[in-house]
Amino acid sequence: MIIDRQDMTGRLPQQIEQAEAFVLRNTRLSTKIEGARQEDRREYPRAAVREAVVNAVMHRDYGLDGAQILLYIFDDRLEIRSPGTLPNSVTLDNIRTHYSKPRNDTIARVLLNLGYVNRLGSGVPRMIRLMREHSGREPDFELGSAQFLVRLWSG
Repeated sequence: MIIDRQDMTGRLPQQIEQAEAFVLRNTRLSTKIEGARQEDRREYPRAAVREAVVNAVMHRDYGLDGAQILLYIFDDRLEIRSPGTLPNSVTLDNIRTHYSKPRNDTIARVLLNLGYVNRLGSGVPRMIRLMREHSGREPDFELGSAQFLVRLWSG
């Protein structure tokens, strides 16, 4: 069952910020109290969500007219669908390592200058680690004929 959905539009930083706000607004926050201490835990690690969204914005195929990034929230998972296949020499295997090859160097440079990415290719491995620690399950990466899907499982 789909809980909500959003098409991300606007300038690149707006797309990223709107998507993060959308996820925070539409996902659960649990609270655990031990003694006098309270610990809040989000359904999805914020850094993992941001990485998936930033990658979708940076690596999408902007040449596909009318195609948009789609963000779906289900009761047990979050899906980010990005138009296009994987860029350049990126594969489903090497995406899990520190391998990174942007589709568009200008967009990558803008996001680097705005502080959304670094040049190390460490984002996807970090997202995998965060999700494994949070939910015990790694993200799914799927490649369709005209889109790339990242699926994060609920904690």
